[in-house]
Amino acid sequence: MKHVFYILVFLQIIYETVKVFGCRKLHRETEAMEAMDKTAREWYLWANPILGIALILDAVGMATLVMGLCTDQWYLFLLVLILSCSRFQKLGAWAICLDSILTIVIYIYVFMDAYNL
Repeated sequence: MKHVFYILVFLQIIYETVKVFGCRKLHRETEAMEAMDKTAREWYLWANPILGIALILDAVGMATLVMGLCTDQWYLFLLVLILSCSRFQKLGAWAICLDSILTIVIYIYVFMDAYNL
């Protein structure tokens, strides 16, 4: 099970890396969605499936973080959980980019520490 968990961590590293390169687009699309009503939001998600995929991957990331709280590196996963639950990403595209970079660095450290690399 340890290997499956760290494969999920590695996949989150890849997702956060993609998020760094698309932080402006992600911020622009989430800003557009916040001003919409429920019906328009559903149509917007249908027209732009990238936000739906990001939502699913964020849910998988949260599940990984909760599982990570039961490991020896719980304090690192708690730090990422606090970063993810804070309203920091609402400040703009630069905040999304900074959050993703910090998360990548923490995940890489966790991955390397687990396998003594």
